[in-house]
Amino acid sequence: MPIPDRDSLKLTILRLSSDGFEHSRIELTPALVKTFGLTSVELAERARNEPKFLLTQRFNYALCDLAVEGLVERTGPRRFRITQRGLAALETGTNAGLGASTAM
Repeated sequence: MPIPDRDSLKLTILRLSSDGFEHSRIELTPALVKTFGLTSVELAERARNEPKFLLTQRFNYALCDLAVEGLVERTGPRRFRITQRGLAALETGTNAGLGASTAM
């Protein structure tokens, strides 16, 4: 499976952070790998014209979208937590705030 797009990552990040604790990308990466069935070759894929790995780039964009939408809050450098609004979006099963984002 290819690296998921940022919209797929947004919902998965919310689900994985629904425990209400602080999280980081590094902590969630193993669960993302398992959820999306990513291979080591896919994980090594680089973002176009950037030194970052593609998964890292898309995770960062998805997290930024979630923060702007008020579904997660930044708690420190590279750390975040789901908000009450994020939990409500998961509980109601709506895609409020989880709409399509702009280009990657």
